Amino acid sequence: MNQKTKNGRILEDSLGAVRSAESHGMTKTKAYRAWIDMRNRCYKISSPRFPVYGGRGIRVCERWKHSFNNFYKDMGEPPNGTSIERLDNDGDYGPDNCVWATWREQYRNRSTNVVIEYEGRKMPLCDWAEEIGMPHGVLRSRIRRGWSIDRAFNQPIGKPRGIHTKKED
Repeated sequence: MNQKTKNGRILEDSLGAVRSAESHGMTKTKAYRAWIDMRNRCYKISSPRFPVYGGRGIRVCERWKHSFNNFYKDMGEPPNGTSIERLDNDGDYGPDNCVWATWREQYRNRSTNVVIEYEGRKMPLCDWAEEIGMPHGVLRSRIRRGWSIDRAFNQPIGKPRGIHTKKED
């Protein structure tokens, strides 16, 4: 694919994709930023996220790797409050494995997600916290400290350490 800029020069980014704002006019959009970030996570060793993406073998499909237009045709415009999500956390980026998802939806698909079984039901820790009306961080902390699931779920949240109230007469 030989796309040229107004100056007649062909520009390629560091990952080999042809750069030309004239080709799609979307370089300042959320979709374009998602495409650039996705590729950087998978191929740019200097990216802070490379170790957990490219470093563990996650790649971008050939259809998307060098073509924002193909990526945009398949994914469309991201709805507000969403970013790209891989349905299979160990799978590559591609049209059959990606959707636009909210942070909450993505959290449930993380490899570090904790799934808890309680009273015959299995759910991610964040869903349990929401269901029982407890801050996610409190429940996570209790589980990490070795509390039994029953105790972690049912013990009321006490007064935070270091908070003192005046004694009433």
